[in-house]
Amino acid sequence: MAVAQTSYCQRSDLSVFGTTADALEDVDPDVQDRCISAASARIDGALRAHVNLPLVDWGMDITRAAAILAAYDAISASRGRNPEEDGEPDDLAIRYRSVEKWLSDVAEGLSTTAVGSPVPAPSDPSSIGGPLITSNRPRGWQNNLGTGGAFSGRRR
Repeated sequence: MAVAQTSYCQRSDLSVFGTTADALEDVDPDVQDRCISAASARIDGALRAHVNLPLVDWGMDITRAAAILAAYDAISASRGRNPEEDGEPDDLAIRYRSVEKWLSDVAEGLSTTAVGSPVPAPSDPSSIGGPLITSNRPRGWQNNLGTGGAFSGRRR
């Protein structure tokens, strides 16, 4: 069963979380979009066992991860560059490896991610959007068999 592809970041996120805008200047926008799609599919692969897809809401951790993966692919593939060509590790390569490790941990259930909207505090019933229902302590009503809910039989 195919899952609708969700893009977890936009082209503008590549220069916020991934790399500099100058580094992406000569990368075709279509290539950037395809890298975003591939990064989003990689993230879906890690999440698939733990959440229902497609996601409709996600946190900045997923946006950041998608931007780093996509920027790394866009820069590396378009230039065929060696991320350690100057003898020192490249910041983008380090962050890319970190995201890959995190996604592996998520896939194995060792790490969590910000998926979904925050749950409102139960002490604020107006934020839930439904009626507030309260109850007094149980009164001890039960049926003759000792099963069933309240008011389904005789009093103990």
